Amino acid sequence: MTIGTAGAVEVSVQDCKTCHLDMYQKWDESAHSQKIECATCHSLVNGDYNDHIADPSKSVPEVDLSADSCGNCHVDIFDEWNEYGEGTFDVTIMASHSEPVIGVEPRLLEAGRSCVSCKSTDGGIFNIEEAGIYEFAEEELPEPEDVEEWRITCVACHEPHSTLLRMEDATLLCSNCHNSEGAVPDGETTIARHTQWEMYNDSVYSSGKHPGDIGCVDCHMAELPENESIQRNAVSGHSFKINTTVLSSPEAMNGCYECHGESLPALVEAKQEGISARLENLEQLQAEATRALESLNGTVEYEVQQGNYNNALFYISSVRNDGSLGIHNGESARNELNTAEGLFTEVIESEAKDEKAPGFEILTTLGILLSTYYLIKKE
Repeated sequence: MTIGTAGAVEVSVQDCKTCHLDMYQKWDESAHSQKIECATCHSLVNGDYNDHIADPSKSVPEVDLSADSCGNCHVDIFDEWNEYGEGTFDVTIMASHSEPVIGVEPRLLEAGRSCVSCKSTDGGIFNIEEAGIYEFAEEELPEPEDVEEWRITCVACHEPHSTLLRMEDATLLCSNCHNSEGAVPDGETTIARHTQWEMYNDSVYSSGKHPGDIGCVDCHMAELPENESIQRNAVSGHSFKINTTVLSSPEAMNGCYECHGESLPALVEAKQEGISARLENLEQLQAEATRALESLNGTVEYEVQQGNYNNALFYISSVRNDGSLGIHNGESARNELNTAEGLFTEVIESEAKDEKAPGFEILTTLGILLSTYYLIKKE
């Protein structure tokens, strides 16, 4: 088998194998070896492959991190993933791995390399090499201005030579990005971002309380086989969106139907409505706590209640930014909202106590009166 690009001298895969034995072996044992050659993903900008073989620092082949080349063969999967390419995609209310975040969040160019680890494929590959949930391999990450692929594409999760996932445990792979970076309520931090891992961890799905452990892909990548009789393409779940209709289908490959039948959509909706209602109620309580905190400004209670107020915001953001409205972990979501309610209430009640206590002006007046009385008595 030979490979080559227009205007370049062809070279055999065996020549690539001479230096890249590990990659060759992965490729040779995969389905890609039947159709995909090195030049599909490693194209030359100038020179030819013989120049590269003679001096690897010259005519270095580029690495294509885009999903477009994968889409040439995996058409249906690419179409599921490529939500951003659809005319109905609204960046203000939607999110997708196919979304080039640098166009929506240009601040990332100034945010340093930690954001690169999860907001780009360039950084995601290095991030996943560190197995720890909160480890980011910052030394290996490119600078934001050097990132080439600001979407999360196929090769961020799949090692392209073997086609296997970069981590055997798919849930840990997802959690390398979908975590809060270990944020805790410290009285100052008001936002907990990407809290999916923290919510899922120790939930009924991971602790053995649910009949069978459930990981991210079981729900976020629900699959349906192709059905020619109704002209339905296979569903691979590469949009990563929860689709309860697919999950509850007897044809789905995740097994939810065996226990839940067709009741799953209603069950999910009921659980989410409960958390949504709590969040709405807390918005009203937050408004009262905000006013109370402002009235405490300048008092000895202010600093303590400011910490309580900030922690309440932290717990609320933890539930909101998890995004599942209690589905990942209903117990934790309820507990965190209960804690937020208690903290806001403490702020409000502290204002009431402060109003009942003698004010500074009253104490000053009493002091003057007592001093005057003492002077009169002395005379």
